[in-house]
Amino acid sequence: MSPHEVQCQPVCKISELPEDRLRAGCSPQSLCRALTYAGARRMARFHLKNEGAWHAVANLYSYAHALYRAFEISPSAELLRGIFHGAVVCTHLRWLNMPAARIPRRDETAGETWSGPAEMLERGELLSERDDG
Repeated sequence: MSPHEVQCQPVCKISELPEDRLRAGCSPQSLCRALTYAGARRMARFHLKNEGAWHAVANLYSYAHALYRAFEISPSAELLRGIFHGAVVCTHLRWLNMPAARIPRRDETAGETWSGPAEMLERGELLSERDDG
């Protein structure tokens, strides 16, 4: 196997999954929904230590949701390319998401309570000032 094939192999494997799903009868909307969910999980697991690439994670979510809406409004064969692009980007972002943050359990809280939105915003501003200082 040539070095080029070794470098290309992960991308080829990533692109096989959406193609296999489409050939099995999965709708493009379903794949876009899964990609949007993956984007949301990437955002939820984005660790605070990863300061530089947060916008890429947010862009994946927006991109996948826009692609989903595009398939709803005007489905076309050309839009299918976007699913493959999104799958590769999502996989790439996984490597930027190191270390991944743990997603809290439903019953888990930070142990803080607020009397209302104003107090919660004030607490957020204090934390922001602490981190900037």
